[in-house]
Amino acid sequence: YTKGEHKLMMLLWCIDNQPLIWGGNLPDNTNDPFYDSLMMNSDALFINQNGIKCRVVRSDTNPGTPNLPIWTSTHPTDTATKFVLFANLSGSSATMSVALSTIGITGTVPVRDVWSRSTIGNFTTTFAQTITSHNAGLYILGSAPTTTNPVTRIEKPAQITGEKVFFATGNRCVIPAAFAGKTVRVATYSLAGKLLNSVITRDRTVPLYKGDTHGEKVGIVKITEIR
Repeated sequence: YTKGEHKLMMLLWCIDNQPLIWGGNLPDNTNDPFYDSLMMNSDALFINQNGIKCRVVRSDTNPGTPNLPIWTSTHPTDTATKFVLFANLSGSSATMSVALSTIGITGTVPVRDVWSRSTIGNFTTTFAQTITSHNAGLYILGSAPTTTNPVTRIEKPAQITGEKVFFATGNRCVIPAAFAGKTVRVATYSLAGKLLNSVITRDRTVPLYKGDTHGEKVGIVKITEIR
């Protein structure tokens, strides 16, 4: 996938309240902040977790505008604020627009770009943007807040998915600061769930056992015991 296609895929999942699944080789993400920006955009994650009444405004098979679908959903506590996704599946740039009345907005509305986290301006009657080929834009139309718990940068090279479970992304695991000074048992597993190694430590940085003679790699790191 191009970066635009990665962005299109992630933003479509966000507005459609889909489970956020990320494929590929996670260590590669450390070399390009673009991929962190996909997974850590607080507005996009808010829309994914809290948006309601998601629907297709225009499908990708719509006559006259093929491959230019538009999706919308609604803020959970302020129904006057809407979320809009413009997706360009075509082979060239396109100016995409939506009549505000068709998504339940009357009058003038401020618009924020989720990706750039910037205010675009105020729009009346119609909202339009130019989207490059195989790319997408996600927008907040309205002034309701889109904050819950802030999304913070995780400490690399470990991908933290909870207090006790990690996805391994390198040859070492960084244990969260909450466990500093405590004696913990750190167990490493393959993605298939096979126990590869287990060590008791008080150190926050733990070297990982990378595999056995069969070539199995560490996929999951788990704290299984705390003293």
